[in-house]
Amino acid sequence: AILHTAAIWRWNSDLETGNYIPVGEVAPAKLAESRVQTTPSSVCQFSYAFDTRHDKALWDAQRAFEELAQATPGFNKGNKSRRTWQDGNDASVTAYVMSAQMFFKRTKFTSKREASVSYTLHPWISHATKTTSYFANPDRPKFFEPFKDELRAIEDCDPDHIRTGDLVWISFFAEFIVGLNNWSTTFTPYEIVRVGSVAPELVGD
Repeated sequence: AILHTAAIWRWNSDLETGNYIPVGEVAPAKLAESRVQTTPSSVCQFSYAFDTRHDKALWDAQRAFEELAQATPGFNKGNKSRRTWQDGNDASVTAYVMSAQMFFKRTKFTSKREASVSYTLHPWISHATKTTSYFANPDRPKFFEPFKDELRAIEDCDPDHIRTGDLVWISFFAEFIVGLNNWSTTFTPYEIVRVGSVAPELVGD
């Protein structure tokens, strides 16, 4: 199911390269050392943070989905614990992070999906797809802004990039991941549409 909500933009990883930094390249200053990935894998991600200082709707939605999942027969058969990161138990956390995969493993069944990539790849990503067994996520979240009766790509707007304090409409899906040691919930955006902005005092701690 595709879900929708509105939220205030807080921060993001690089919108083209996420946390993937090839060996020898310089990472963005805002990317934590612990998040850096030097080779394509499932932990290479785009991250998008939304301000929840005043509006807890995303946390409430996650709690509701997790209660539903845990009540579903067959979920988490191994009775693994909930991953502590972003589990909703820390009331002092004032941002909710959505994420999207940067790469998928290439198999004999993925050629059609790989061919559906419709955006221009950053040189780092392009090189990775040519030299490894991974290909770029064809469903990388898209950014827009309303213009007259249509949506225009945000890079063609003014300003041409998303900023802290932007009010956005988000379409996304929820996914539950049961790993070797624990389980967690991920909200992944499809489209992010900037519809306005809020006063600076409403954003952040």
